Amino acid sequence: MMRVIGQCKLCLREGVELRESHFISKSAYKLVEKLGGVTPLNVRGNITVQKNDQMKAPLLCPDCEDRFNKNGENWVLRHCNRPNTGFKLHDLVRTVQPEVDQPDLKMYATSSIAEIEGEKLTYFLLSVLWRGSVHSWKWGKDDQETPNLGSRYEEEFRKYLLSESDFPKNAAVHVYILANPDLWSGFTVPFQQKLSDGLWRYTFNFLGISFRCFLGNVLNEKMRKVCIRSPHKYIFLGVDADRILVRDFRPTLLSSKPLGTIRHTP
Repeated sequence: MMRVIGQCKLCLREGVELRESHFISKSAYKLVEKLGGVTPLNVRGNITVQKNDQMKAPLLCPDCEDRFNKNGENWVLRHCNRPNTGFKLHDLVRTVQPEVDQPDLKMYATSSIAEIEGEKLTYFLLSVLWRGSVHSWKWGKDDQETPNLGSRYEEEFRKYLLSESDFPKNAAVHVYILANPDLWSGFTVPFQQKLSDGLWRYTFNFLGISFRCFLGNVLNEKMRKVCIRSPHKYIFLGVDADRILVRDFRPTLLSSKPLGTIRHTP
């Protein structure tokens, strides 16, 4: 990559060398290939292609790129579903009894498990959502639709990620483990939905972990209490999360036209 000098989007320093930042970690693409034994499928609007295109752009200085790695990404990559070592976060969560045990969804208080770092999970998600909002990303030659936080929350997220302010007061992060192992081997581009109560929900599925960030002035205390950052460090597991994933992406998959080598896949 040609050397690029400019302004870092996170620390706002001018005249710094910018790294080739990835929207979704480049390590995630390698894990998907190893887990599935094939090149990842990319669903891009109305087409599906089998190609290892990665979304990247000169966005962050080396210090801020390292900040993202150390404060969230490296931890999540060690604890998500991986070839050979398995799904560490799933296994850790299952070492405690669920506080809520329903057929379709269980809720675990993981505060007694020192290895589970709720702040790392939170930081990772907010870093991905913020990157998606502050830059117009492309997947190959195609524009990629990514979540828009709005200028207010972009700035609140930026200051949190830079350790200049506390976690945004109108946000809550819920963490789910997908129940079906068949859904552990890929990731989705984050997407946003406006809920009927006026809240915005941002969803990101990453190698077995389903993240949801709720954002808005009407965020209630109940949603704050089950946030991964709460004293109990709640994590959910169950088929309810799987159903939401399938429900949200089924229309896109059904309307997406396969191109290239996957056209002849039965």
